Amino acid sequence: MRICHLSATSLEGAYFRHLSEGFAAAGHEFHCGTLGRDRPPAWVAAAPPARYVALGATGRTDWAPAAVRLARYLRRNRIDVLHTHLVHGALVGTLAARLARTPLLVHMRHHIDDVRLSGSDLHVAVDRLLAAAADAVVVPSHAAKRYLSEVERIDPARITVIHLGFDVGSLGGTAADRARVRRELRLNGYLAIGCVARMSPNKGHVYLFDAVRDLAADVPDVRLVLVGEGDAAPYREAAQDAGIARRTLFLGHRRDVPACLQAMDIVVLPSLSESFSQVIIETLAARRPLVVTDVGGAREVVTDGDNALLVPPRDSEAIRAAISRIVTDEQLRERLIERSYPSVTCFSVRAMVAEHLALYERVPPRHRQRLI
Repeated sequence: MRICHLSATSLEGAYFRHLSEGFAAAGHEFHCGTLGRDRPPAWVAAAPPARYVALGATGRTDWAPAAVRLARYLRRNRIDVLHTHLVHGALVGTLAARLARTPLLVHMRHHIDDVRLSGSDLHVAVDRLLAAAADAVVVPSHAAKRYLSEVERIDPARITVIHLGFDVGSLGGTAADRARVRRELRLNGYLAIGCVARMSPNKGHVYLFDAVRDLAADVPDVRLVLVGEGDAAPYREAAQDAGIARRTLFLGHRRDVPACLQAMDIVVLPSLSESFSQVIIETLAARRPLVVTDVGGAREVVTDGDNALLVPPRDSEAIRAAISRIVTDEQLRERLIERSYPSVTCFSVRAMVAEHLALYERVPPRHRQRLI
């Protein structure tokens, strides 16, 4: 098969690299592209042959010409499967696939109800239309499948759950990483509570801020370490309002996330909505005690009290109490650490690649003569 993945954003990161390597190893041809003008990710040169295209669309007025360019690319390279990611990529990809008469159009929905929480009715409607237009919809969790079928009324037979796959052994970080980052951030002697998440209201940072404020009454040597891209200004103000500005470190985007996780004594993910949280896997692979909100697909990875602690969303007191339990209960803390890494080894790259290929081969294409 000739497979093309199109994303609205950069293809940097392990997900697309793993697909490229896996598809090539199985004897398939892999193409990938972005909607904008992003440069080819570094792995394209290092991975087995993968062809890359940037459509150059930087605004809505560029989408129609980009769809035409993509349609030409799909026809010229006789692409059998177009697999789109994120709403803008899916919009352009859907139009291009129709123009090119691409045999199979697959759309991956990365979120559950994020856009509803943000109040974007138009985005909600577009998401439903794109899911209906695709031959198959991929979601990263069973929770997401339930949401799409029950709330958005998408036929569950058209929705396939494919959990994200990870090279778990590469995510752990080392004791040397911990020492380096703690020295860099001047955390020695402090209890470091960490959070790895982009700066977005749906990630629930404000509830963590209130939890740390209340925790500080009992644990004065506490610091909050935030890793994640986005506009930090509103969150700096929120930390100031919560009275923890002097305790909070905003690190922004970091390329050494495993090392940063190692430097954290406890990791908290206070999200209000998640489809499947990659950071849960990364945290457990790093053998860090984890507190995570019970949203989306969290229970597909976490067993409460076994490999992490689950708390309700929007509940600062529950977050504070969970952190306190880990701090004061050595037996619990050791159990969480001991059972963290083994619980995520099942989320393998091999399984993810195999499930993608099985989907492509299972869904009947509209134009069988193209698919080989």
